[in-house]
Amino acid sequence: MQLLSENGGENETMNLKNSLVSLILITIIASVTFAVAVTVSEWYHPHTVTVTKIVLEEYLEGTLIANGTTIDWGTQEAGATYLLNYTVKCIGRPCTVRLVVTGLPAGWSLTWAKNNTALMTGAYAEADLTLTIPASAEGAYSWSTILRGI
Repeated sequence: MQLLSENGGENETMNLKNSLVSLILITIIASVTFAVAVTVSEWYHPHTVTVTKIVLEEYLEGTLIANGTTIDWGTQEAGATYLLNYTVKCIGRPCTVRLVVTGLPAGWSLTWAKNNTALMTGAYAEADLTLTIPASAEGAYSWSTILRGI
């Protein structure tokens, strides 16, 4: 009886080893199959983009003006309002145009009715620049405007 028990133990050990080897082989095969499946499932997508920029043109009294051009209001009387026709054309991508005034003396006013106007490519925003000079003004003054397309 003792021989059968020892032999049975060897068989049990052998079965355990065979089961362990089988489990390892199954794990290896499953891993390789997964790796091949992942490698085979590739998706290729090329990408392109065209980037446009905001480009604006400015016209004063119907004449195209360059960046940096001084807008001269001439010699005017105090206590009055003066107008200059000012037009902006969008020739780049659509944008909103904003005219920002910097350094205008206290009590003065410079407005443009088309400020914050959305423009599509090829569209114009035309309105008068309206300068109001206070009655107390005397002498020479200067300020700046910045046209922004945003």
